[in-house]
Amino acid sequence: MPFTHADRTIPAFHAGSLPWQRRRRRRRGDAGRAVIAFASHVIPPGNQDAAVTRSGALDSRALAGIISDALRLGRGARVEIRVAAATHEDVVEIEHRLAGLVRRGVPVRVRQVDPDAPRAEPVRRPRVAVADDSAEMRALIASTLRADGYDVVESGDGHQLVRMLEPVDPDHGATSVDLIVSDLRMPELSGLEVLGALHDRALRTPFILITAFGDEDTHREAEELGAAAVLDKPFDLDRLRSLVHASLPPPPG
Repeated sequence: MPFTHADRTIPAFHAGSLPWQRRRRRRRGDAGRAVIAFASHVIPPGNQDAAVTRSGALDSRALAGIISDALRLGRGARVEIRVAAATHEDVVEIEHRLAGLVRRGVPVRVRQVDPDAPRAEPVRRPRVAVADDSAEMRALIASTLRADGYDVVESGDGHQLVRMLEPVDPDHGATSVDLIVSDLRMPELSGLEVLGALHDRALRTPFILITAFGDEDTHREAEELGAAAVLDKPFDLDRLRSLVHASLPPPPG
């Protein structure tokens, strides 16, 4: 039976019908079924930590599950798959099977890995939290910093921003993000109130405050609470980028 998502019907896969299984059974006879090990990450837009993961043997059900995950997260998501014991021909076939996702605006990347190679530690990108109740401004800043190689998480109000900032090393004043770019006026809590809460808890995450109400008192209070900078709107994006670059190590290439 095919399964349906929104207005698109995805053809069903049939167990045991994948080309690499048929191909290798022909080469090896009926002694056993070829196995391609895989690990997949379906990453929603703007939140790498919320990725939907799968792993195991790559068969028809696994591919159908990856497609279902990607369609559920929708446009803006992306699919990354690592496969072991796969030939180039196998990779081409996997990409062909997932081409419908690409046509729906979900990029797919399939990589071969050597199962016997030592695993390198994952390289962590510096993480920036961007908070602004204007979706347009938030998207502009976030997309600019992502283009520079940073991992960016987004928040539309002060309470949501505070929930992102779990202390991970209180002895050194570290939180779960490496830098914060926040608007001053937001629902629930203002950027200045969030900065004050960090200051009261001795959390020293660099904080860049942006505001359309940049009077001297606001600048003075932000500096007293430890803000790395205060930018008055409208501001130059390159100026913001230079402040971020000065506060964080460069993202891995």
